[in-house]
Amino acid sequence: MAEHPQYLSEKLELDQCLNKGFLIYDIRDHLNGTDVLLKKTETDETMIVHLGNANARKYATTMLTLQMASERRAT
Repeated sequence: MAEHPQYLSEKLELDQCLNKGFLIYDIRDHLNGTDVLLKKTETDETMIVHLGNANARKYATTMLTLQMASERRAT
């Protein structure tokens, strides 16, 4: 049960970045979790969100999949 608050915190951090106009640019897995690299295309501003919770990492890949699907529909 202790992992659920961590998941909610990491999900909220990622959602806040996405709501500010950042797009997922890259996802890098390593032994300590996952780094999600985010970038604003109009300003080239970058940000890194570290995810340690497995469910938050799954959520990030789901958000990347949705982002890619919407980009595909736009072209």
